[in-house]
Amino acid sequence: MRDILPAIHQAGAELSVIGNGSPEMARAFAEEIGLTTPLYTDPSRRSYALAGFKRGVFATLTLSGLAHAARAHKKGFHQTATRGDPWQQGGVLVVERGGRLGYVHRDSEAGDLAPNEEILAAVKGL
Repeated sequence: MRDILPAIHQAGAELSVIGNGSPEMARAFAEEIGLTTPLYTDPSRRSYALAGFKRGVFATLTLSGLAHAARAHKKGFHQTATRGDPWQQGGVLVVERGGRLGYVHRDSEAGDLAPNEEILAAVKGL
């Protein structure tokens, strides 16, 4: 999503990241990847449950998830230290002012990322 951050800002929106590790883990993550957008942490993972995001070994360790990891590694992306709950899957929510969801993508497994084009279309449609 880093690639589309300028377009998100140009549309008058903001990208916020919610992790599930400790505040110290969140700070280390932000420094490691040079995160310039708001970062929050929810160690209780209540926000993940409310969003309907999957959690579990079988949502993380799948054959296609391993294929996603291999493709990412080949492109130069390397997994660093795992911070927070390793079995928690994430997703993308585009939330309009007032709280209405304009877009939802719940990762079905590790590496199942929302397409940047869909995220941008949802942001621009707000």
